[in-house]
Amino acid sequence: MSQIFQIPEGSEGLDVPVAQQNLYSHFADTLRVLRQLKGVTQLDVARGIFVARETYTGWENQRALPDEENCTALDEFFGVGAYVKNLREQCLREHVPSWFRAYVGHEATAREMRTYQPSFIPGVLQTEAYMRLIADPGPQDEENIANRLARCDILTREDDPLHLFAVIDEAALIRTRERPDVMREQLAHLLKMAALPNVHIQVTRMNAPQHPGLNGALVVLTTPELSRIGWVEAQFGGRLIQDRTETWKLSLRFDEIRGVALTEGDSLALIRHIMETIHDDRVA
Repeated sequence: MSQIFQIPEGSEGLDVPVAQQNLYSHFADTLRVLRQLKGVTQLDVARGIFVARETYTGWENQRALPDEENCTALDEFFGVGAYVKNLREQCLREHVPSWFRAYVGHEATAREMRTYQPSFIPGVLQTEAYMRLIADPGPQDEENIANRLARCDILTREDDPLHLFAVIDEAALIRTRERPDVMREQLAHLLKMAALPNVHIQVTRMNAPQHPGLNGALVVLTTPELSRIGWVEAQFGGRLIQDRTETWKLSLRFDEIRGVALTEGDSLALIRHIMETIHDDRVA
């Protein structure tokens, strides 16, 4: 992608790779340039706009994008009008081509995840065998499998584990019956994870009333700053949603899906029933 925005005047000579970069990397590079031009450290900027140093560092390292309020604070701190805020708005309209690249960075630092999955077990709840079962045909990417397994650790990490609200469609629980051993292990893992105080799992029945989840999978993350980030999937990728209005609408959709789902207790009973009968009844 060619450069879309002009780097501020006076940045010549700084180590800023601007060619062939996407909007997110350009946003991060621009922050670094503005900071270098002002002659301050990351800690100085963080203190100046009243955020944690780790939060600001994440913006320069492309792990996250600041919300509108923080962008306004950055514009004031650097004295660049609405430059940072406008750049963020461009980023929000970008369709992420290498999906999960931007999303995973947010997921790793999120405090809460709300996810609805109509066809598969949510990624953070998957076993290794299940990951391999649903992978694309052909040689499997071992590095990708290892990275996906590492992502599951956010539910059991000692320091502030992710709080998960997962709604799974019944269809995802009975799919891939060609490997009943894998599915039994996967369903047993769901029951094990549901015993954690930070994990809540519900199921929507296939005969449930019409609900927004029929339009596809969705994820809503709550950041350390208590703002929300959304993610919706498509055939060849996904879209990161950071606009406040859109993330609010996505959160509302999730709540509507939960409204037609079974209670947590009934959901776990259904998962246990499917697990116990999976060998005997392929359409239970």
